[in-house]
Amino acid sequence: MANVKICPACGNKNTASSVFCGNCNYPLAEVETTSDVPPPEPAPIPAAGPPDLVCECGARLPSSATQCEYCGNVMPAALVTPSAGDYHLRWPWGATTPIRGRVFIGRVPPVVDELARRLEQEYPNVSRIHAELIAKDSGMYLRDHHSLNGTFLNGNRVEPEQDVLVPANATIRFASRLEAKLVLNVEEEPL
Repeated sequence: MANVKICPACGNKNTASSVFCGNCNYPLAEVETTSDVPPPEPAPIPAAGPPDLVCECGARLPSSATQCEYCGNVMPAALVTPSAGDYHLRWPWGATTPIRGRVFIGRVPPVVDELARRLEQEYPNVSRIHAELIAKDSGMYLRDHHSLNGTFLNGNRVEPEQDVLVPANATIRFASRLEAKLVLNVEEEPL
C-alpha cells in the first residue's frame, strides 16, 4: 500500500510528499502520512423528531432510554435535557457564546460580527453560513446548512438541514479544525 496524505478539509488523497492539497489547496505540511486504507465512514445521525437521545454510536433512542439497545452504552445523566436557556458554546480560544433562541456559525452575517471575523481569519474552511444551533423547549438542536466541509457531533457527520438533538457536553466540529463544546451554566466571557 502507498502512503498518502489525506486532506482534512476535503478528504482528497494526496501523495506523501504533497505540501498542498491538489483538490482544495489546503496546507498539508502538518498532516501525517497514512497508508491508503480508507477509514470507516461515521454513521450519519438521523434527524431528530421529538426529544430523543443520540448515543455515541449514532443510534437514536427514546428520551426515556437508560441504555443503548444497539451497542449497550449506558446513557449518562448528562444527556437529560436541561432548560434551553442554560446552554453555551465554549470555543477553543476560551470564550463562550450563550445560546438564546438560535446562533449561527459561519463567516458572514447573520453570524455575530466578532465570531465571523475570527472564523474568516483563522478558520477559512468553515462555510459562510455553516451551521446553526437552535434552542427549543425540548433541548438544543444542531442544523448543518449544506456546509462544504461538514458539521460533526461527537465525531459523527450531521446530515444537512436536519435538526439533531445535541446532548450536554457534546463536542461539535465545524469543518476540519474548529471544535466547540456545548456546556451548561457557565460564567459568560463575551466572544
